[in-house]
Amino acid sequence: MRLFSVADVKQRYRIRVPEATREEIHSQLLHYHHSGQFFMVDERETVDAFAVEYYRTLCSGRMREISQAAMLQL
Repeated sequence: MRLFSVADVKQRYRIRVPEATREEIHSQLLHYHHSGQFFMVDERETVDAFAVEYYRTLCSGRMREISQAAMLQL
């Protein structure tokens, strides 16, 4: 057996990833806010329920899309 051999995959598998909860989205947006990467919230404001629901609806609860949208990487 080679150490770095390539896997021989015969078929593709689809894995359903559940939507992010409101608490998960809030903590993700709060992290972006504290690191200065969140464009919708300035320094005086905080992440509120409106922002959480906005991104949850906009991105269907997908964490990767939320991060791209929050940091203007669409």
